[in-house]
Amino acid sequence: MENDSIEKLKIALIYGKRKVDGEEKEGKIEKIYKDEDDTAHVFYLKDFLKTHFLDEPEIQKAASTNNINTMLFELQRLGHIVFTESTSQNSKIKEGTLFVPDNRSDKQNRSFESFRKQLEKEDYHLYVFTKLKRDKDGCIVGVQKICKASDIQYLTTPDVER
Repeated sequence: MENDSIEKLKIALIYGKRKVDGEEKEGKIEKIYKDEDDTAHVFYLKDFLKTHFLDEPEIQKAASTNNINTMLFELQRLGHIVFTESTSQNSKIKEGTLFVPDNRSDKQNRSFESFRKQLEKEDYHLYVFTKLKRDKDGCIVGVQKICKASDIQYLTTPDVER
């Protein structure tokens, strides 16, 4: 990740323990890069989901909508960490959003820590969503933290240290 600026990304996934389309991908970082004619996150993710997570009906159902938050929620609900790069054009402040599931493996956390270090190196400001779930009315609720990448190192420490 060191030579690959996060600014070039649109979305990154850090896979959890759960198999994806029958394949073991735990800890692997999947990157979706911005096109020259950059557009909204929803179009990148919908395109990605045409060939990924085909065995996950809830994600495929979410992909049939234009609700990016539902798609991102479903990915993290399955145990995958999702990052969206959202720096405004001509902004001097780099921004992104992280959707972080509660139960992460050591392998996933090692990849997450590597990614977090790159976010810190590139001075990213983050919106971090944790403890996400649906309430009794079906609304997505959880904890939001607005911070810098250095402030979330506690998320990548092994369970025994948390």
